[in-house]
Amino acid sequence: MTAGTLYASPGHEKGFLWYWADSRPGSPYRESYIKPARTNEFENVTFKWVPGSGDWEIHQDGDRVAVSEGNGAYGGRADNGLEVTTPGARIAGASTNFQYQDTGNVWHTAPTYIENDRPDLFFGYTNGKNVVAGTHKPCVNEVGTMTENYEATPPTPADLVKAARKLASLNGEPNPGNIEYVATGRQALAGLDGSRTTSDDPAYFVQMTGDFVGHAAKVPRGSKAPRGNVLTVTIDAKTGQTLGWSLASAPHDLSRFGTVSTLR
Repeated sequence: MTAGTLYASPGHEKGFLWYWADSRPGSPYRESYIKPARTNEFENVTFKWVPGSGDWEIHQDGDRVAVSEGNGAYGGRADNGLEVTTPGARIAGASTNFQYQDTGNVWHTAPTYIENDRPDLFFGYTNGKNVVAGTHKPCVNEVGTMTENYEATPPTPADLVKAARKLASLNGEPNPGNIEYVATGRQALAGLDGSRTTSDDPAYFVQMTGDFVGHAAKVPRGSKAPRGNVLTVTIDAKTGQTLGWSLASAPHDLSRFGTVSTLR
């Protein structure tokens, strides 16, 4: 989950969201927003290897919400945790029944380890399969909602190019080139962004080229920022809400989704 000002999401950025992010062979980084999150509730999340393939499915409360392709069959490590980038924030989170299933279909408690690299800000503890972490600095408790006073309006081409340029700038490229977009449906984009939605809502898929460094990417602690020559962003055609973005090594052929238009 991610909360607060979603600086990597051009448009209506205030929110509290479930998301998933993926780094895999041939695709330096992908990030998709699944749905609004809620406080004081637990949901089951499972990462499931697809037998006979290198793919992993991401399930949330029984629904398949994403697929990470081509990563291989070995699940050697899993981490969960909590990160704050605003010193005045007050957050708390808990992960329970953190387990893994072996090839004999036997479930095991996953090893847990708390690493506190911000002792002035965090508390954390684990009792084996349950992990709890949070901040302890006093502040005003506030939960950002998904645009309470937001009037959904279809984005114009000017809105699309503004979103594209903002996202490019956040990822180290102030002057992206070849900004193009195509109107399509969410399900058609599944092979590009890895999302698996039950609906097929209309969306704009915007693509641009440049020298991108994924400063806005949500990567594990200690990992290098992903890099790519192509940046894409998926935008809801009804609301203008950003649905996800990605870095790629080579441009996608947008013509297979429909008529391609150039943004300036």
